[in-house]
Amino acid sequence: MRLSAAAMLVAGLALAAPNAFAAPPGMACQAGVRACLSATPAECLGPGVDAEGCAAPAQTARACLTAAAAACDPGSESEPFAARRAFSGVDSDGRAVLYCLGPDGVVDYETPSGRWRTGVWMRADGWVIMSMNDGYAVHAAELEQDALRGAAWNQTGLRWHYRLEELTEVPAGSESAATCLGGAHLS
Repeated sequence: MRLSAAAMLVAGLALAAPNAFAAPPGMACQAGVRACLSATPAECLGPGVDAEGCAAPAQTARACLTAAAAACDPGSESEPFAARRAFSGVDSDGRAVLYCLGPDGVVDYETPSGRWRTGVWMRADGWVIMSMNDGYAVHAAELEQDALRGAAWNQTGLRWHYRLEELTEVPAGSESAATCLGGAHLS
């Protein structure tokens, strides 16, 4: 049986220590992301991420995407947005979240535990890949017309999914959304 280059990459990363986030030598940003996504079962990239059979593929995808994202220079190969974009909703664990993706490659986000500016993002082939807190949690989300639909994995093995609507107007009482859509970073 011959393994594809993507399968070998993912297999190698699966054996690496969970905190080893150095990108494999010579891996281009978007090529690495494509390899990770194509090697991950499709059912483990969306709502099925919580399925019993997706635990190992989800952790492998997290490690692979973290390494691939480390090869990315936010704002160059990453097809940045021209302006800040905000996405808001509730994830599969019932947490209200707001992700603010800036043209500088930085993700500001708000969860019930606070506001954070520890994320980076890149975009490739209709996917938005976010790495939060130096790879502690990694998200792979499809960019739909007015939403992000994706799955996320963290180092402890937690997995969740979401479909977040893009905000084009500031909802009443949302200081964070107003800040984001106004062009400033959350702090």
